Amino acid sequence: MTEHEPSLPAVDPGAPLQAEECFSLLHDVPSDFAYADRVAPDGTVTPEWTTKGFTRITGYTCDELVQREEGFVIVHPDDLPILNEHVRQALATWANTVEVRIVTKWGDIRWIRSHLHPVWDAGEERVVRLRGWGEDITDRKLAEADRRLWTSVVEQLGLPLCVWQLHSRTDASSFRLRAANRAFEQLVGAPESKLVGRPVAEAFPGLASSDLLERWRDVVLSGVPAALGDFALGDEHFDVAIFAVKAFPLPDLCVGLAFDRERLP
Repeated sequence: MTEHEPSLPAVDPGAPLQAEECFSLLHDVPSDFAYADRVAPDGTVTPEWTTKGFTRITGYTCDELVQREEGFVIVHPDDLPILNEHVRQALATWANTVEVRIVTKWGDIRWIRSHLHPVWDAGEERVVRLRGWGEDITDRKLAEADRRLWTSVVEQLGLPLCVWQLHSRTDASSFRLRAANRAFEQLVGAPESKLVGRPVAEAFPGLASSDLLERWRDVVLSGVPAALGDFALGDEHFDVAIFAVKAFPLPDLCVGLAFDRERLP
């Protein structure tokens, strides 16, 4: 996906900026490195300079990029269509932003959020330079991938799971449902959207008067998982069944519950 951006301050295309001057222009833009490319009349793009941050992240100096036998483009092959559109829009005078993978000098794959700003020469009536800057967003991308992975695991496992959050350390009845997977929805016969955020006394009245809530609270405060044994779960909305439940601590004063067995009373 390409994002269009407002133009940066006008600059003299005949006077190439050095890295420090470029960073001065971009002082309000989060970035780990900056660079500039020359654009020939035939549209050929050639690296002009890069900052030390570029070398630190990619392993390449500007000279090494120019001299690479494979060419100066280090974007992952699968993301080349995104890069091509990125450059095409910049050459068409559109400042824009994309997220692409690169392959470093060491063979590592990293995610970069790349911004390109075209420099227009009124005399030549064309873009004569591309000035860019980039952010290393690898950590964020990996975290997003981990979340997707574990979301998939939780959904595909088939084991009913739910997460409750303690809103008052001193009040076990203050638990509210934070999240649940599809298997739990099927178990209780109600969609997550109708249960999330509700106090335990509203979502499952039968639990409010039991000692289970104190045991949930103990797991949250102690940080130690616990086998809660068998207990009945059911109300006027779905049939009562008995489950063996395990509780495990989670961040933000949350407790996870895993229902690993079901049988009729």
